Amino acid sequence: MCREYPRPNVDAVYTPELDDYIAALVQGAKAIDKDSRFLQDKVLDITGPLCMMFEHLTAMSDSSPTKDLTLSQDQVQSLLQAVSYSIRLVGNVSSLILATSRSTVLNKINNHGSLASLGKEDYPNAGRKLFGVGFEARLKQQRH
Repeated sequence: MCREYPRPNVDAVYTPELDDYIAALVQGAKAIDKDSRFLQDKVLDITGPLCMMFEHLTAMSDSSPTKDLTLSQDQVQSLLQAVSYSIRLVGNVSSLILATSRSTVLNKINNHGSLASLGKEDYPNAGRKLFGVGFEARLKQQRH
């Protein structure tokens, strides 16, 4: 992560850690998750500078025109939209990596692939974990 432009302190831009019970359940799960975590970390590092630009452009857009502003309000709005769109694209790529990572871990748990579809589901309570609270019970129910 770039120290000059740190990521915002929100769960959505942190690479989730493998849940402790998954690591205990599946030997080698941390190793298979390592490459996805590395890639997702690199993608999410982009959010720091993008959010900084978004913050400054928002301030410029909200201010009244001054002689120090060398961009027109339309130009600032256009840049603001481009940065906002870029942030959403980073989120989309991060979500795809996360779903792939979940599927990879689930395939390791169950070689038949019947759990892999759970990797594409939403986990709104995952926080900074790969699956989050409540998934262990769901996993046990699906396996039986």
